Amino acid sequence: SDAVWLFSLPYVLAVSAIYLNTTIPDYASDRATGNITTGVFLGGRATVWLALALMLLSFILAASFSDSLAAVASGCSLPLFLAAALSGRMRWTMLSYQAGALVLVLLLGLIFPVYFALLLVTFVSLRFYYKWRFDIDYPRFADRA
Repeated sequence: SDAVWLFSLPYVLAVSAIYLNTTIPDYASDRATGNITTGVFLGGRATVWLALALMLLSFILAASFSDSLAAVASGCSLPLFLAAALSGRMRWTMLSYQAGALVLVLLLGLIFPVYFALLLVTFVSLRFYYKWRFDIDYPRFADRA
């Protein structure tokens, strides 16, 4: 039904906000190689503010729809997105999208416990692959200052 599209908006907006901030750490390399990401197109400052606006809108819609999962996830993420926008520091930008995604994943795991097992397998597999293939420790949290 059409209601599905409407009630998915908080999730679309939250994921969009997270995505926007992921484009900022790679700004220099994207620009140098001609990749026009949102971070390159709008610049870092405008991108973090747009991400904050999308996360705030996600929270407002989730609360108005009484969607507890989306409201808690976006509400917990909002302070980090605000810190990223106000400070302009890479550490806060990275924490905003890493912790924002982590909150949603953990909440989903509480609702669907089997998801925790899938998450653990995925995390361990990624750590192994990136160490073996590129000799780097990935995924990592906010390691760029």
